[in-house]
Amino acid sequence: MRIWQWLPDGRLAIVGNTAPRENGYIRIINLKTGIEEDFYLVGGDGVGWIDWRDSPIVMIGDAVFFLGSYGNLMRGTAERRLMADIDLGFHTEEYADAASGTILVDRDSVLVSWWESVPSKKGYCGDGPVVARLSAEGDILWRWRGRQGGDNFPNDMVVLKDGTVLILVEGNSLDRMGSMWEQACGHGYEYLVALSPDGREIARRSIPRGTWLQKLSLGWNGKEVTAAGGYPYKYVNEVMRIRVEGAYLKFDRVPLSRIVPIGADDDVVATSLEEGGFNVEVGPHSVRLRIDESGEIIESTDLNPRRETSCHPQGNRYVICSDPRTDRRLHQ
Repeated sequence: MRIWQWLPDGRLAIVGNTAPRENGYIRIINLKTGIEEDFYLVGGDGVGWIDWRDSPIVMIGDAVFFLGSYGNLMRGTAERRLMADIDLGFHTEEYADAASGTILVDRDSVLVSWWESVPSKKGYCGDGPVVARLSAEGDILWRWRGRQGGDNFPNDMVVLKDGTVLILVEGNSLDRMGSMWEQACGHGYEYLVALSPDGREIARRSIPRGTWLQKLSLGWNGKEVTAAGGYPYKYVNEVMRIRVEGAYLKFDRVPLSRIVPIGADDDVVATSLEEGGFNVEVGPHSVRLRIDESGEIIESTDLNPRRETSCHPQGNRYVICSDPRTDRRLHQ
């Protein structure tokens, strides 16, 4: 098993390989009944490596779409349990490469983003971010490619109430491609791109230097996007509200009353509230913060209050344990 994912209808999807370098599978289980309702084989040489933080499965009706880590998109239905590979228009050149971004359902279609490189045609640092909209039948309706190219990876994507697609693009490729790639191609900044529902670029704007955005979240009214900002893998210190006005992206920055430390594996999701202010959740099992409109942290909830007592042997005579709930040392 490589990944498990909750589906919107409450069922559990499990992705894995039948054996090393053999066909992958997707199992969909109804936990209320304990019955495996669907089983799909992934055509090709297994599902490959998958980042556990990704959500690579979406469903439209009885169609299941699966996005692998290297830009391979597959589709299956209840009638056809073998998932078929969808040609997204890359891997046509020698040495071509791809890395997946995000997949999501937008009404009756699928939006998928990825980064691609065709070194023999465009140069070593790649062709940059790409987004495509596909019908429920798997047909490509439109395809957008970032004009900037290079090592710019589409990290996140969200759709506003009016159908505008907002994409967060990150130029820092160290985690994805390694230090040698970063030395040759890295420039280390983020930017946002807004697309119309039919795939036309209508606005773009760089994120202010010194700020790195976490995951994008649709605002409560569907008209703006919210994201926590700070330093990668270290801390968050602000919430940013982002909206599209005509051909411009507008930022409203809300500095937090104190810096909030985060871990290297933490996701940070900031959501706006109808009554005003924000929730900021650091996790998956860390803390939830309630923040007012001025950035004051007015409530903090520990999402993992019951931690295991940690013990450390002291020679061969006794053990010292620390109970994190009470900060008390226990001698055994």
